[in-house]
Amino acid sequence: MTLQLTGEWQIMDEETRRAAEGRDDEEDDAARQEREAKRRSECTGPLCGTPEIDVALITQPKGPIAVSSIFMAGFKLAPQYLDRERYPLKSFADIMIPGSLGGAGLEPADSLTAIQLGERPAYRSLVREPGAETAKEVGYVVESNGYMLLLVGSVANASDLAKLQAAIENVKFQ
Repeated sequence: MTLQLTGEWQIMDEETRRAAEGRDDEEDDAARQEREAKRRSECTGPLCGTPEIDVALITQPKGPIAVSSIFMAGFKLAPQYLDRERYPLKSFADIMIPGSLGGAGLEPADSLTAIQLGERPAYRSLVREPGAETAKEVGYVVESNGYMLLLVGSVANASDLAKLQAAIENVKFQ
């Protein structure tokens, strides 16, 4: 998978990632891991366990320039879950996107939309601050090479979202 991003990006450090995900300290991290372990032990579906792909990117802040981020999670699907007639892509998007977007008071800006992402069928959803006309986050679900991928892009300034969306939507899968 190749993303052509403009500007300077880096892998997000753990402290910044915890803050971006709304996790404040190590104690919260331990409690979260315990809850996740319990959830995984009770889970029987295709998205159980820890994602095999788990990457967070952030722009390098320079003075007053706003920070943008991209989170990506990928779950390797068991062969039975690769049947799109029995397990439609939209069902995965309905599960994965709502819980990944809309943190800290954001609300849906549109409904789940079928699109092409890197020439593959995908779903997209946008969220915005209450009362705002422009979205600040976008989420995507797409399947590639047996992985169900969730990508979430976020910007500090809503005016920057179109550029981030264009970069993500021009992804190349190999």
